[in-house]
Amino acid sequence: MFLFPLRTLSKLHHLPNKFFDFVQARLGLVFSPAPEIEAYFTTYGVGVLTPGTTADDLVETLRHLTSDDVAALKDASAASAAALSSDADRATQSAIINRLVGIG
Repeated sequence: MFLFPLRTLSKLHHLPNKFFDFVQARLGLVFSPAPEIEAYFTTYGVGVLTPGTTADDLVETLRHLTSDDVAALKDASAASAAALSSDADRATQSAIINRLVGIG
């Protein structure tokens, strides 16, 4: 669970490292609403969004989740963990650095 007040434009469009940490832990995610997070949830099915950023919003969201919902979210995280890992980014960074310094 991750609730984050969206008081600035930067915070509205955040994608916190916790998102990736939770997926790598194969957890089902519950986050406060933000466009970037919603896009990942839509693509990978790993979590649900609360309607807002208050504790009451969180409670209401959790009340509607069943054990089958939680299991499905966890399964989606497990299935998406490789695609959402840092391995692809590290390979891309290494290729760029090698190209810039003339290796390869």
